[in-house]
Amino acid sequence: IFHRHAKSRAAKAQVEIVRLAYMAPRMRELRKGKGERQRGGIGGKGAGESDIELDRRKVRDRIAELRSELVSIDQERRTQRSRRTDLRRVALVGYTNAGKSTLMRALTGSSVLVADKLFATLDTTVRALHPEVHPRVLVSDTVGFIRKLPHDLVASFQSTLDEALEASLLLHLVDASDPAVMDHIDTTCAVLTEIGAGDIPALVVLNKADRV
Repeated sequence: IFHRHAKSRAAKAQVEIVRLAYMAPRMRELRKGKGERQRGGIGGKGAGESDIELDRRKVRDRIAELRSELVSIDQERRTQRSRRTDLRRVALVGYTNAGKSTLMRALTGSSVLVADKLFATLDTTVRALHPEVHPRVLVSDTVGFIRKLPHDLVASFQSTLDEALEASLLLHLVDASDPAVMDHIDTTCAVLTEIGAGDIPALVVLNKADRV
């Protein structure tokens, strides 16, 4: 799901890091039936390096390359955010598929993707409240949360979630029609605490009233 919805350079890199980190310890299982050969020290391969060791080294190198790329993307984002320090900022947070992107379109008139599916949004979108008010208010849409989301995925989207950390108000969007609504609220609060945004003022917004 994450792989299908990743659109930006940062989201694609973050998803690939998690996929490679998952594959690395399972290389032996993936190579079953393919045999294992020792490699000589030619063409950059270590002396006596087996196929599986070579594969693992390639995975480690690729992860290091992607992390380096993410550091540079994060620096660009920090520069962009520093230009917006004098503006009021609101971040939309909540369980996946709660309707954050739909609310984002309604508040800002933007054309962000709206879809009835899990994790349709993986990249943060920032738009000004429309019609504009003074002082200007920026609204950001963030990746949705889910119960028992693997820690690696939460960590990989840290830079995306930084928008929530730097907001002066969180709009905690809730699908009021979902039978597990209280669990979804608890999950979102737990993830916000985990990323250090637990103390930011939040307004709970009950969505999908037409389905209740």
